[in-house]
Parts: sequence; C-alpha cells; structure tokens
Amino acid sequence: MATAGPSLSVEVDLDVQLDGKRCAVWSEGDKVVINAPSLGVARSLLSGVETLPVPRELLVDGLGTASLTVELRVRHAPVASLGAAVEPSRLAALAGYSADVSLRGLAVTGWRRLL
Repeated sequence: MATAGPSLSVEVDLDVQLDGKRCAVWSEGDKVVINAPSLGVARSLLSGVETLPVPRELLVDGLGTASLTVELRVRHAPVASLGAAVEPSRLAALAGYSADVSLRGLAVTGWRRLL
C-alpha cells in the first residue's frame, strides 16, 4: 500500500482574458477560485477544459490526489466546485461531471445580472 505524500500547495493571483472579458483567479488555502463576469464566460472556460488532451476524470482525480479544490464563481457567487472532498450534485452527475453545481449560486448570479 502506497503512503500519501504531502499535499500540493498552490498560491495564485492573476487575471485571465477570455473573449475580451476579464476573469480573476486566486487561491484561498487549498482552493483555487476562478471568478467569471458572466455565465457565458464561465461556459467558455468549461468548454476550454473539454478541449484539453487529458480526460476530465484524470483532472478531477489529480485535484483530489493533490488535496485541491477548484471553485468557479460568476459575479462572486459560487456556481460549481470540483476536486478534493467535493460531493457531485445530482444535476452535475446527470450531465456526466464530477462536480458540485450550486442551483442557489446560479440563481444569485441571475439576480445580480438584473441589478
């Protein structure tokens, strides 16, 4: 039986441009947060992951092994998370993702768009 090594520590604070829109990326302890300005930009981010030459299951397993979580926020409302200790929501599991999708976060995002 292999013993677990030390968990990975990530510190990040950067801005990413996607389709001319700014996405902020930063770390909070063992979590990497990506904040998108709209659901459309968040969807573009997710479709970018789908084009990587690595199966998404391997990415999620790697996050778990490294004890890291990635949280996707839209207008600072958490809408999805994946990685270490994340229990997939039924909505995400139906779509084939090992992520927790927050219906509350999606509703908050929609409300903030109206303001």
